[in-house]
Parts: sequence; structure tokens; C-alpha cells
Amino acid sequence: MGFFGQLLFGSDSKKRAAEALKADYMSRYGQYAADIERSFDPIIAQISQFRDQNIGRYRSDFETSMRNYSDAFSKAQQQYGTGMDKALAEMRTGRESTIEMLRQTVARQQQTATARNAFTGLGSTTFGQARVEQIGTQGALQEGVVREQYAQQLSGLEAQRAMGLSGMTMQYGSGIAQMGAQMAQGTSALYQNYGTQITGAELARQQQAYGARGMGMQGYFGAQAARQSLEGGDAGRFGQLGMSVAGGLFGSWAGGGFSGLGSMFGGNGSDASLSASQLAERQQMRGF
Repeated sequence: MGFFGQLLFGSDSKKRAAEALKADYMSRYGQYAADIERSFDPIIAQISQFRDQNIGRYRSDFETSMRNYSDAFSKAQQQYGTGMDKALAEMRTGRESTIEMLRQTVARQQQTATARNAFTGLGSTTFGQARVEQIGTQGALQEGVVREQYAQQLSGLEAQRAMGLSGMTMQYGSGIAQMGAQMAQGTSALYQNYGTQITGAELARQQQAYGARGMGMQGYFGAQAARQSLEGGDAGRFGQLGMSVAGGLFGSWAGGGFSGLGSMFGGNGSDASLSASQLAERQQMRGF
């Protein structure tokens, strides 16, 4: 005989029906809460999978960008160094060419002076020889000036090359460090975002499962109140108190859907106002 049949007979049958209903509430809503908890598992697993995939792609793309940046910067640095080496080589070549032309000019001047001395009869004289030597001395001085000028220019170009390469190296290090920091910040933000979603899903799971168990507790104490009201006295007030406590603990999540379960069995601890058929009808409306 089910709950409804027992409710149609005496108080003992009603008591047994209430006891059975208490157990049914705890079992049914306990299973309902467990089903809710299990239903969130694939949701949380999918969020975790999206997190791992997206963070993996984000880091992979960022690392590719860093490698491309490193390759491009290395090529630019190499091209700069090669260009500066060519400029230095051209300047050294220009120096040697200038000195060679200067020496040739001095040699021609000395030859001209020697021929003139021979024509005028000064070739064997001290004056004539001094004049030729003077031309050579002036040429050597001019060569020294040329070497000094080129040395200053080469030194400046070498310093420019070194400073350029050093500046590019510092710029590269700063760029790589900045990209690394951006990748770390982005990864951290993604972890935080997905962590918030997972935490929200976990909280929703706990709230809904807790609310389901709360409805079971309210139903349990409501059935307890109905049974004890049949026994009379103050015993029924214990069940009503338990139902009130359960409602206070779980009511915010239970939605109040079963806050009046005690009235199913007779209002405030008494079934005097309802017949057995009315009780059965209310149970049928509640899904029991």
C-alpha cells in the first residue's frame, strides 16, 4: 500500500505514510543533489580544456612572434655591422690611395728640382741638394697630416660602429624583455579569467546541490511535523522547529518551493483541517 492508500485509513497508517515520506524526501533530493553535482563535471572539464588550449595557442603565437623579432633584429644588426665594416674598409683604401698619390707628387717634384739643378749647374752643390731634400721633407709632413686626418675619421667611424651595435643589442634586449612581460601578463590574465569561470561553476554546483538538499531537509522535517502532530502534545512543535531551521539554512537557495511542506499534513502541526483525501490530493499535486 502506497502513501496515498495509507493516508486513507487510521492515524497509524498516516504515521507510517509520514515515515515513508520522510525517507523518500531524503533519498529523492539526495539523489537529485548528486545528479546536479555530476552534471557540472563536463562543464568544468570543458572550461578547463578551453583554458589549456587557448593559453597554449596564446603562448605559442607569442613565442613565434618573439622568434621572428629575434631573427629580424639579428639580420638588421648583421647588416649594420657589415655596412660599417665596408665604410671602414673604404676609408682605409682612401687613406692609402691619398698617401700614394702624395708620394708620387713629391717624387715628381723632386725629379723636376733635380733636373733644374742639373741644367743650372746646381746639381752638385749643397744648395741644390738641400732644395731637393726640402721637397721630400714637405711631402713627408703632408703624408703625416693625411694619416692623422684619416686616423681621426677611422677612429670616429669605429666608435660609431661600436655604439650602434651596442645600442641595437640594448634595444633588442629591452624589446625581448617587454614581449616576455606581455606574454606573462597575458597568460596570467587568461588563467585568472578561466579560473573565475571555473570557480563560478563550482559555486553554482554547490549552491544548487545545497539547495536541493535543503528542499529535502524541509520536506523531511515537514513530514516529521505531520507524523508527530498525530501523536499530539508538543511533539509536533519539534518537527515544525526543525523545518524552520532547515528553511533558514537552505531557504535562500531552495527558492521557497517546499517551504510549506508542513502544511501538506495539516497546517501548523495539525491535520484536523484536512481530510485524508485532501492530503492525498495535495501530495499528488506535489508530485508524490
